Amino acid sequence: MRFVSIEFDNWRQFYGKQKITFSQDAQRKVSVIYGTSGAGKTTILNAFLWTLYGPGQLTPDFMFPNDLVNSTFESESIAGRSLDCAVTVVFTHRGSTYRVRRTHDQESMREKEKNSSPKLELTITQPDGNSRIPENYQDMQRSIDEVLPSRLARHFFFNGERFSEKIATSKQYLSDDIKYVLGLKEYERARDHIDDAILRVSENIKDEQTQTMRSAKINDIRLAKADLEKHEQTLDTIAKQSNAAQDEKKQIDETLKADKHLNGLAIEREGLEKLQTATYAEIEDIETREVRRLGAGASLYLLEHRTHILELADQHRAQRHIPAAFQRQFIDDLLSHGICICGHELTDGSAHRHNVENLRDAAGIPEVTERWNVLNSAMTELATSATKLYEDFKQDKMAHQSKVNESLTRAREIARITSEMNELSGKDLAGEEVRSANAKRDQLESQINSLSKQQGTVTEKILGARKSLDKLTKELNEIEAVDEKARLDQRRTRLMSAVRKTIVDDLSTRVTEVRTELKDATTRIFRRLAATDWSAELSEDLDLQMIEQVGDKQRAVAMGTGELQSANYAFICAVSSLAAEKRGAANLDDGFPIVVDAPFNVQDSEQGLRIASELPLHTGQLILVSQEKALPLLLHPDVRKYIGAEVVATLHSKTDMEFSKTIEVAGRTYDYLVVNPDLRHRKTVLVQASGVTA
Repeated sequence: MRFVSIEFDNWRQFYGKQKITFSQDAQRKVSVIYGTSGAGKTTILNAFLWTLYGPGQLTPDFMFPNDLVNSTFESESIAGRSLDCAVTVVFTHRGSTYRVRRTHDQESMREKEKNSSPKLELTITQPDGNSRIPENYQDMQRSIDEVLPSRLARHFFFNGERFSEKIATSKQYLSDDIKYVLGLKEYERARDHIDDAILRVSENIKDEQTQTMRSAKINDIRLAKADLEKHEQTLDTIAKQSNAAQDEKKQIDETLKADKHLNGLAIEREGLEKLQTATYAEIEDIETREVRRLGAGASLYLLEHRTHILELADQHRAQRHIPAAFQRQFIDDLLSHGICICGHELTDGSAHRHNVENLRDAAGIPEVTERWNVLNSAMTELATSATKLYEDFKQDKMAHQSKVNESLTRAREIARITSEMNELSGKDLAGEEVRSANAKRDQLESQINSLSKQQGTVTEKILGARKSLDKLTKELNEIEAVDEKARLDQRRTRLMSAVRKTIVDDLSTRVTEVRTELKDATTRIFRRLAATDWSAELSEDLDLQMIEQVGDKQRAVAMGTGELQSANYAFICAVSSLAAEKRGAANLDDGFPIVVDAPFNVQDSEQGLRIASELPLHTGQLILVSQEKALPLLLHPDVRKYIGAEVVATLHSKTDMEFSKTIEVAGRTYDYLVVNPDLRHRKTVLVQASGVTA
């Protein structure tokens, strides 16, 4: 997939028809849009999302999402006349060209609050030149989703400054999303389809002797499936509530940081909270290890009785006790009498006599000796490992207490900063507004923590429900049918169960393989971005964490803003590369484009340069929406060689500033900010600074 252009028609800041054309060069695959604050950088990012997927995909920082019509156009319109604005996105995918246009119809100023649903138009021009127009809205949206599913949009269209927080607060969606993009969801759908098929066939099995048992078991399965679905819906609801709370908390933080009198304290508190989150994760890891060691510690009971256990083993060996139920003398007696305890005659040359003679030959003590040796060796190894186990317990206890003390100290420091902020009046915020914002923030933090605990509880319930469902399904299959037709249907269900097991086993293998591939790719890319030797670690739910090697142990690291940004860029680049590979793409051009607002942490120019020069290597197209301050970085030869198109978004505004600004792009000077005291409404004019490089 590759974007060709985006055209605005009186949409937000963009008055009239304005168009951006993106680079189509496979080598110079980066397109850059420069704009000052307020020029519409976030608007451009959200224009893609709105056009492709509708209002439901807009980012939280896109303010007033229902107010889409350009103010100048609205003021010039005749009262009572219908207002409309639109965005058109053109992209190519595997030889076909998609033209997507979404229109927003808005009532006149008298009825401005009554907004109608956006209208969607889609035309697909196929490689042979013939055009196809999907019949209805659902078909149009489905055609777009087949190229880039809406559920994945959050990972390829994002605000670089907030990307880390978005990933951190979307863990419950991330696993499903990545499974989808890497093709693993097909396995899960096949598994669920077979489950339904097994249940349908089982319901049709009519067997008088087992019908009551079968009906009861099917009913239990239906109840278990309903229970599982209920828990999954609950988890989804909790996830949405948690995301909403995280977004609201982030908006409060942005408001406080925007005030210059509060900025320092707000940033200091944010940094401490990130360290606190990392510390909580370390505490959780230690507690998990302690639980595992408690299980291993049960074997220490055997160690306390090692001498007695070995004495008993010696006695059994001396008495020639064997694993089977026969001793040599007993078998000799059977052979001399010529009759087995099962009633068969043990005549010379018969198969029964041959089998019993084999038992006599195996009734010696070699097996006993071998088992004694294994036991003795195991007890010796247990004694050897006991010291290490005790030492590990001791170290974990000390580490746990240290981390708990560290978190308590940091919590007091965070509370002190909050209290200090509450005593201040900002430049733009009154003291009461600051206190109210912090009180709301504390409420949201409490809500987020509560929701996190609920997520853990519900996740455990889901795992339990799935185990119960598997157990019930197995029990249903084990009910033997008597009627011939019923037996045939039962064989069908057992065959489908065998297929299901194969799918589940394959899925488990593929998840492990994908997690390993994703982890290794993320590690490689991160080390180039952050210039550290940290490694990526992914949980079963694809929760990303960076770890470092300390001696013979690994530990999670607390990352700064730049490192956190690098980790998440590395992860999404790894996903993009693997996605192209898993989708059978011949090259990255068949993968997903990446569109980023505020892409770089320019406070660290070296790290920004590493990110800017690395990103183009992992996607077929990169669109960056950036401020002028990133221009020196984008002019660096290591980055410049990838840029194929540049656009300047010139902001025309009536502001308190007494001067205008220009920007030099591709050897020419362009207006960047134009101050005009006579303007009634600010607007943005897009200028294609440099075209596509052939």
